[in-house]
Amino acid sequence: MLETCSIHHYSPSGKTILDVLEEAGLFVNVFKGTVENGKLKLNFTIDKKTNAKITGMLGKRDALEKTYYEKLVTEHLEKENGYKIFLFHSGIDELKPKEMENIISQPLSLLPKGFDYYAGGHMHIVDDKQIEGYGRIAYPGPLFPNSFAELEKLERGGFFIVEDNNVRWEPIQIYNIEKLSVDCNHKTPEEIKTEILKHFKNKELNNTIVLIRLGGILESGKPSDIDFKEIFNALYEKSAYFVMKSSHAVSSKEFEEIKTDARNVEDVEEFLIKEHLGQIKLENLSLEKEEELIKNMMKILSTEKQEGETVPDFERRVKEEVGRVLELEL
Repeated sequence: MLETCSIHHYSPSGKTILDVLEEAGLFVNVFKGTVENGKLKLNFTIDKKTNAKITGMLGKRDALEKTYYEKLVTEHLEKENGYKIFLFHSGIDELKPKEMENIISQPLSLLPKGFDYYAGGHMHIVDDKQIEGYGRIAYPGPLFPNSFAELEKLERGGFFIVEDNNVRWEPIQIYNIEKLSVDCNHKTPEEIKTEILKHFKNKELNNTIVLIRLGGILESGKPSDIDFKEIFNALYEKSAYFVMKSSHAVSSKEFEEIKTDARNVEDVEEFLIKEHLGQIKLENLSLEKEEELIKNMMKILSTEKQEGETVPDFERRVKEEVGRVLELEL
């Protein structure tokens, strides 16, 4: 069996932990080649046990490795015979899910064609696809999830094993995962605390990561009135390894009533926009167009930075959307 992995590591000096691991005989760094006339020509590393031919591209901070792909000579890689594996650490436009649409990625066309297996990293998804003209492109996900959302969705890390062109995913179960979703609608903070403690009363939590997700509008009180300290203490007394909560979707009934006094937020915004239309004179722009422009700008400027999106890319995206709207309207 041949084991491959794609490692993301950055060093401003060019020296990385990969060099140390290779010197220690623990890893073989297959990102090897030469630069000829400004073009990157990769070499294959031959696995002695399987005769598989392996090469690949390292990952860099902010996906700067894309410039390497743009200079990559692919002809000799694609013409090479035998079983070939390409390692890479980049998001691929055609393969990333919708929730990761703002993660920096690159088009599939930058990868060399004709490999039997493409071992991907960077995107924390578990997926593999057979793509015509390329081969099987696989993302095994993280060795261990690194956030509430990843633990909730994936529950564990893992890796792929490929034998005779059959792929199977091997989970790495380091900790047990216990999930609880609580509907807080029409409940008081005390009732929610009681419900959570009751749910875990007869559960064994040794070596377990506990995830508690809450959502809804409280009947009374504020989200901060939920006694999470008592809840966490009770769960740690039952030997839970770690306890995490997500309570941003819980709101107060009192707050909702104040907020919806003018029916809803959209009505308040509509009223304020109409009240101030025409105060700034914009040439060749009707009041209707001005209202549409304001609403579009408010929508763009209220957008949030997406998970995995860098600050420069977030700022660039907002500026591009603002420019597009202004150009269309003005």
